Amino acid sequence: MTEALFCSLKVERLHCEFLTVRAAKDAVIHWILWYNQKRMHSPRLPESA
Repeated sequence: MTEALFCSLKVERLHCEFLTVRAAKDAVIHWILWYNQKRMHSPRLPESA
């Protein structure tokens, strides 16, 4: 799962040029917030009894 997260981050945010390190950090933080709060998540399956 971690690999999918970082793959998405690389594809969606890190394959562009940033003028400053701060701009790159801001882009990553913005993406992580979106990833955790706004994107459509897969429904969780009920745990087996």
